[in-house]
Amino acid sequence: MLKYSQRLSNFRQRAWLRSVASSLWLLSAPLFLSSPAFASNDSSADAPETEVIAIVDGDEVSPERFNSIWKAQVQSLRLKNGQIPEVATRAQKVQLSEFLIEELLLEHEGEQQKIEVSEQQIDAELRGRPPPGISNQELTYARRKARLDLLCERLIEQKNPAPLTEETIRQFYERHHDRFREPEPKPFEAVKDSIARELQELLHKTHRARLIDELRSRATIKNMLADRQAPYLARPVTGQAQRKPEKTDSILSPRQNQSVPAPSH
Repeated sequence: MLKYSQRLSNFRQRAWLRSVASSLWLLSAPLFLSSPAFASNDSSADAPETEVIAIVDGDEVSPERFNSIWKAQVQSLRLKNGQIPEVATRAQKVQLSEFLIEELLLEHEGEQQKIEVSEQQIDAELRGRPPPGISNQELTYARRKARLDLLCERLIEQKNPAPLTEETIRQFYERHHDRFREPEPKPFEAVKDSIARELQELLHKTHRARLIDELRSRATIKNMLADRQAPYLARPVTGQAQRKPEKTDSILSPRQNQSVPAPSH
């Protein structure tokens, strides 16, 4: 039986460049935020932080740790006219603070489980081929995220998650057979690999979300940055983000019949 990380190797090969780009945690902000009415020259929103970001089980997330990533993120939020959307910027800061909380949670769990990730493993994860034009800050952060991804996978492996079987893939195909009939009917063998990739990616995201939820439930967390930003945001921001794990029972259990989007081909 292949290890969990081995079952994900093909998925990581295809997705790592996308992961580097998404690792900056850019918000999919509504287009209206880019209009002058929602942009601001006020430097307070995008300024580096000077106070403690959060406390996780007694350990502080320092402003230095936050700012080392924020320097790269904030430039991507700047509009062509030089202004920065204030609401999107403040929400982005909260999102980054939540990532740093999860980072610390995974580090704590890795230390307790005596799991280490080597530089060689990170090199293999990134395939040693950063995209052209990537900045040193982006490359450093890509390596940092790759380390956490590997650590998370090792922690998930210890829980011995059930592998994705051909029977499960076939059940999905049969349940959503009508989605594989355009422009012409496609036999199971022709789409099996595509379905497997999509389901494996969904399983990985679900396992990760459940692990983070479990770590959060056992930890004492205070997100001070979220509390500081909340008054400026349109919707209240709590000190701890609530996550709803993605539904996979409908895929893995033939007794369920919940619709799941078909993979793209």
